[in-house]
Amino acid sequence: MVGFDVLDRLDRAAGLLEGLSFEVMLADELGPVRERLNRVRGRFELAQAAFVRRVGELNEEGRAPLPDDEGARGGRVSPKEARRTSRNAEVLALFPTMADALGEGRVSMEHVDALAFHFQQVDNAARSLLLTEDADLAKLAGRVSVLEFSRMLRTRREAPVEGESHELRERRKNRARTWVNDFSGRFEISADVDPVMGARMARAIDVEVERMIRDNDFGDVHPDLTGDRNHLRAYALANLLSLGHQGSASGRRAPTLGAVTEVAIHVDALTLEIGEHARSVCELSTGQSIPVGLARRLICDAAISPVVINGKNIVLDVGRRFRLATEPQRTALRAMYRTCGHTHCETPFDRCEIHHIIPWDFQGPTDLANLIPLCAKHHHQIHDHGWSISMDADRTLWIRRPDGHTETQPLRPLTDTRPGSSPPGTSPPGTSPPGTSPPGTSPPNGSPPGEQLTFVA
Repeated sequence: MVGFDVLDRLDRAAGLLEGLSFEVMLADELGPVRERLNRVRGRFELAQAAFVRRVGELNEEGRAPLPDDEGARGGRVSPKEARRTSRNAEVLALFPTMADALGEGRVSMEHVDALAFHFQQVDNAARSLLLTEDADLAKLAGRVSVLEFSRMLRTRREAPVEGESHELRERRKNRARTWVNDFSGRFEISADVDPVMGARMARAIDVEVERMIRDNDFGDVHPDLTGDRNHLRAYALANLLSLGHQGSASGRRAPTLGAVTEVAIHVDALTLEIGEHARSVCELSTGQSIPVGLARRLICDAAISPVVINGKNIVLDVGRRFRLATEPQRTALRAMYRTCGHTHCETPFDRCEIHHIIPWDFQGPTDLANLIPLCAKHHHQIHDHGWSISMDADRTLWIRRPDGHTETQPLRPLTDTRPGSSPPGTSPPGTSPPGTSPPGTSPPNGSPPGEQLTFVA
């Protein structure tokens, strides 16, 4: 029987939270309040995990339902959320240092989500390695965002199957499924595919959306939602699968996948020449790491044009001739920013809008030095809420809020989100900072040392 102390503490905790009021909170109290809320949330998540584990023990004794069933009924949550809670409870039991960090509010349950998902995906050898790195993982999760933590976990090597390359191992995991949502009664489609296939599929859908807009080919698209990209993507996907609607305005045949795909690969020149090194970058523009061998094969086999991000190989500045960023400019920006230009924002580049630092209406040119990707939220703050931004030649961003507070944000190099990297603007002792190469080496194609290349496939 549950002790009275447990019930009493839960009642008192609920009562204390019920009495909270933030109406008189001051601006300089935001940090301390957020820190304590994180601790409260972490303690609750740990208690929830302990409860779920106990339900599991009782289930094994035949005296309780499965933890997922108990979570779905008693917790009034969806079956998916119940499964997530059970999975995370198991992982927290295996990673005690991560559990302590959660209870202290130094990491979030979303960090645990990322670890649990990765732990579930890798083989037994990789799991054993992760278990020995509990303390390091907790420390890492405490200083990076959830997306960065997840990205770093993805770069960890799995124990390879004999004779199986990293690329082939990624392809082995490819899955897609369709199902009817029990709540909405509508069809849903999900795909879990390797980075290259996923990037090509996403690009194909976006290119088809652009064609629909250009040709005014909206068919059965809802007339009120012709500007909603997510709505249009559903019809673009149907077109690409040759399921286009009879009401199609243009009547043209849907394009094939290969005809419209374009995948950008970011790889530093030194990695391309000698292979992986301490600060290698070899990934898609969306941030997924790919093997160096795959990058070399794509560069050799596909119709690819190299883009050096210094304006030498392609004209990136168009002055006042065009109001909107050109496709070459978007390619260049995508190579420098995998997310929104606001350093602390994780919105992917392809969901951002290209913003003029000096507004077009005030004679701002459509030149690369005057362009930056911004998500809808940060774009809205600038245009409608009195925020202002400026940018130095090295793309350091200066952000001034309406209250006069100014913040500087240097461009976040791609190398700074990989394991073992340092915060922007710093380098570990004994290493060369980004933009330099070891003595005696020279990147391929005559590029300057440390030059970052983008290959568009």
